[in-house]
Amino acid sequence: MNHPHLPVTLAASIALAWMAAPGVARAASSVDPPPPTLSEVSLSMVTWIAPSTLAPGQANTLCITANFRSADSEYIDRIDIDLPDAWVIGTLDSDSDPPAGGCDDARPIVAGVEPGNVLYWQSRGSLPTQCGAWFAGPGGDEYLLCAQVTVPDCSGAPWQPQWTIHGDTFGAPPNTVTGSYESLSCAAPGAPNIEVSPMSLAATQAQGTSTNQTLTLTNTGSADLNWSITEEPAALAALRAAWLGGNPAPCSAPAEVPWLSVDASSGLIGSMQYTPVVVGFDASGVTPGTHHANLCVGSNDPDAGPGNGTSLVVVPVSLTVLDSIFADGFDD
Repeated sequence: MNHPHLPVTLAASIALAWMAAPGVARAASSVDPPPPTLSEVSLSMVTWIAPSTLAPGQANTLCITANFRSADSEYIDRIDIDLPDAWVIGTLDSDSDPPAGGCDDARPIVAGVEPGNVLYWQSRGSLPTQCGAWFAGPGGDEYLLCAQVTVPDCSGAPWQPQWTIHGDTFGAPPNTVTGSYESLSCAAPGAPNIEVSPMSLAATQAQGTSTNQTLTLTNTGSADLNWSITEEPAALAALRAAWLGGNPAPCSAPAEVPWLSVDASSGLIGSMQYTPVVVGFDASGVTPGTHHANLCVGSNDPDAGPGNGTSLVVVPVSLTVLDSIFADGFDD
């Protein structure tokens, strides 16, 4: 059923009568309601994409969880997601799970792939419709949409595909919302996959003191992860500048950093396991000021990124040493 574009107060009255129509689930009341507060679809979003790690060279079933949400009477016309151009797209589900249950004129939905590897599921007919294929309640309604994709290799990983959700023309603008999903990683079948957290470390302390922080190494792959950590006494920004000028890349010249230490420099992590590494900051004999270094995390992960622009995972580290007179607050 299509509804005309009407003033808000009139549209609200007509919406009550539509409750009895098939495929329509507008709010109903035994008394005349106040004029609706229009809210559009800007709270709709893609909440999850699974699997989060894709295997190159084989078909993956990529499933997108979308939360359609609208506080007014707007339904959803379309969802699309822009995947990397090199990916090979197979079959798409012909409907969402649960199935689209919006207006009859908008169903059955249409699924396909547009140039640029844009996957879409949308209302039948010309868009935008006046009454879309999916209901979007004020509390949010979740739908699952799946497609077969083949990732040829790990180029460009981790990926952050952009999505767009389009509402119908009933209700207040904006009728679309766009975002990016962060992120999809890549790992070969039977390969390890390293994740490092946090991606930077910083300490501020007085001369002569020592502190510890924890760097967590996690293996989200399906094979054992062999890892190692070396130190490099230079700021990451300076290394990048030198690299762009044709000098060695970050972590290409590791050396001991006197004020920095780790309690383990190498190890093995099983599939879906993690290892905490204690990182020590020792300000004994270190001059006041801020000092920079890098922890260079190497592994047998075939795609170790993000790595801050390198094939390794580079963790910038800084130590700010306070002069003892300031650290003591001028106390005797």
